[in-house]
Amino acid sequence: MHSPRGFSSDRFHPASPLTAENSKGISGREIKEKAEVFSRKIHGYAAIRDVYYVRERARNKNEKSISWLKAIAARHLDMHPILSMHGDGSTVADTLRGYDNCTEALFKLAADRIQAGDLLVPMVVVSIAGKLEQLPEMAGFAELEQVSREHKVKIYRSVMSLSGGINLGPGTVSLALAV
Repeated sequence: MHSPRGFSSDRFHPASPLTAENSKGISGREIKEKAEVFSRKIHGYAAIRDVYYVRERARNKNEKSISWLKAIAARHLDMHPILSMHGDGSTVADTLRGYDNCTEALFKLAADRIQAGDLLVPMVVVSIAGKLEQLPEMAGFAELEQVSREHKVKIYRSVMSLSGGINLGPGTVSLALAV
């Protein structure tokens, strides 16, 4: 008997354990290993709107990675970092004056990777800690969309997860891609 998706009932069942083989003969263990390898190729970036807000959130979790002086200086000088997140850690990839310059640099980073042919999967996920309708208004987003269309890369837009929005702050824009 065959299911509508083309899986034979003797080879696949929705309740099968991960060690059961799928229709192509790949075991659950192999799928898990491939997923883990792929997950290590995903890079995330975030344009932080308010460093002081991020510092306060970090302090609530006993993290002291952003000094008070840096946070105050960033706020008063209108400086905004782009965080690079990969694996278990994050670093500051760049810091720019003006949030529009920051989002423009963030989206240019993705557009450059697309144009270079670096993506393992023709997709980029972009999320905002705010209203989804604000995303097209962000500096650099229209250019990313244009480059994506030209290279047949799909942009998936989403509202940032609740925990991401709380930790990175309102208005923060992030993106993820596999390279």
